[in-house]
This record gives sequence, structure tokens and C-alpha cells, in this order.
Amino acid sequence: MMPMVKDIRKNKIEFRRSLEISPFKPFGLKKILEKKDKDTYIIGVGYEEGDFQICISGRFKKNEIIYDTIRREMGEELGLKPLLSPTIISRNGLNWYTEINIKDTEIVLHKNNISSEMDMNERAIVCIYGTKEEVWSYLQKVRLPVINDDHITHIWADTVENILNLL
Repeated sequence: MMPMVKDIRKNKIEFRRSLEISPFKPFGLKKILEKKDKDTYIIGVGYEEGDFQICISGRFKKNEIIYDTIRREMGEELGLKPLLSPTIISRNGLNWYTEINIKDTEIVLHKNNISSEMDMNERAIVCIYGTKEEVWSYLQKVRLPVINDDHITHIWADTVENILNLL
């Protein structure tokens, strides 16, 4: 299996032999992935060629609680809204971890809302997962603005097995 990669700028999905994964690999991520079936797909983002992040993450804004951060980051980075209240899986230092099945989300229109609120040190790490078919369907439907707050250029997905080999 090869990673599925949607280029936001071209609105096109392709399969790639390899990706350059960001050195940002939070400690608690491996624990979440090890509990998933090896054929489950995990969604991540790419900020520019050569900088693909496993899952999504974002820092809390001033006066924001973890659930607000999760919802905001899902909308900004993936154009998704959780339909259920996210469950916190674990916390390691300043990182809070959660996982959400893509079946428990809906695609929303992304709006650029550059926040003037100060970023805090704590960070939400959100693992969105699903079957190959569910993730493929999402990638076909989702639209993010080419110019967006987080400078995301790609949304990608690969199997747990392949991602664990990277970690």
C-alpha cells in the first residue's frame, strides 16, 4: 500500500511511493496506533513538500479548553467537525491525545479565521482514523482553501502498519 495524498492546490489525489515525514512524532502517538488494526488508515497533513505530519496537532489558544482546541484544529486542518464529544485518551506532559473515527465527523466549509489569541504551550494531538474506503471518500469530498491559516498544502493518509514502521 502507498500513501494517499490530496494536493489541496490542485484538488487532486495521488498515490506516492514515499513521503518525507516531519520529525514531530509525539511520544503518546505510538500507543494510540498500536491499538488499531494494521489496515486502518490514519489521516495527516502536509505543510509543504517534504513536511508531512502524522495526525494533526495544534496549540491551545488563550482561554480555550481541550475540546475547543480539538474542534478548531479539526476544522482548520482537515475541514472536519466531530459529531461526538472527543474523548481524551491520554496526556503526556503538555500534549493531550485523542482519536476520532472519521465516521463520527462531518465535512464543514472551512473559513479562514486568523486568531489574534496567543498560543499556549499545551497541544492537542488528534488521530483521525478510518477504513481505506472511508478515508478515500473523505479525500474526494473535502475542500480546503488554497490559502489557509495553517499553510496546509496536502492531506494524506496511510495504514497504521506503514506509519508504525516510521515511528
